[in-house]
Amino acid sequence: MKIIEKVTKPNDWFNSVAIVEKANGNLRICLDPVDLKKNLKRPHYPIPTFESITQRCAGAKIFSKLNATSGFWSMMLDDESSDLTTFNTIYGR
Repeated sequence: MKIIEKVTKPNDWFNSVAIVEKANGNLRICLDPVDLKKNLKRPHYPIPTFESITQRCAGAKIFSKLNATSGFWSMMLDDESSDLTTFNTIYGR
């Protein structure tokens, strides 16, 4: 899986990029998609409260525990969506 790919076609979106140092000294590339977020239209999904979740689990006998910390690594972006994550560097897009 390629995480960052060079873009060679014209694109309407360019996100700002910042490189920050992590606590362990490694570098992290961060996008600031502020303009993209202003233009996205998406449905609203309210986050359930702890109380509503515990009420739905009342009487359950089997439970599962999931770790979704790095779940985003499992989801590939389609071509149209990946165009929206384009960022500019001194080496190109």
